[in-house]
Amino acid sequence: MAKIDDYDYEPNNGIAQYSYEVEKIRDHKLQMDALRSNIEFNKRQNKFAVFNLVLCIINVVLLIKQIFFS
Repeated sequence: MAKIDDYDYEPNNGIAQYSYEVEKIRDHKLQMDALRSNIEFNKRQNKFAVFNLVLCIINVVLLIKQIFFS
């Protein structure tokens, strides 16, 4: 009996091989779902960061205007 990725698996046992493959696919799908979720979260964070950058630029422009033109 060989040990592959913490799953007990006999090379000649088709059911064990099938179970192992199904478990690998489930793990892969969970990882892909987590990645998609992280990507969506990062997109929202990026939009927020761009908004903050725009506000910062506006504040700098207003500060320069106040310093030099008042």
